[in-house]
Amino acid sequence: SPLYFEYEINPLGKELVLLITNKNGKFSAWLPWYRVEKHAQKKVFINGGKMKNGSPSKSWSAEIFLPFQLIDPLVAEAPSSGTRWNANFCRLDYDSGKMVKFSWSPIKVAFHEFEKYRSIRFE
Repeated sequence: SPLYFEYEINPLGKELVLLITNKNGKFSAWLPWYRVEKHAQKKVFINGGKMKNGSPSKSWSAEIFLPFQLIDPLVAEAPSSGTRWNANFCRLDYDSGKMVKFSWSPIKVAFHEFEKYRSIRFE
């Protein structure tokens, strides 16, 4: 069945790392690798605010580096130049008081519609 890696980060730098299976629209998730939090490199930048729960800000961004070794159990070999993988990049925003979804790949209902993920190419 389809299996994919999900990495989430919030403006406070907190991470959620999951393995997701999708069997005919029924999702299961596992917290797979405690080592991801230890080996992923991340930086969160807050513009016009403080890195504090509930603190207003103008914007925020994150840079993330995931060493291939963290996901190598999921793929046969490291990607080489020209290799394509399907991926999605999403955001949930609660600023308006309700959840608003943003997604790089087009989705109808959930971010887990893996068959709609767009292709990324490694250089």
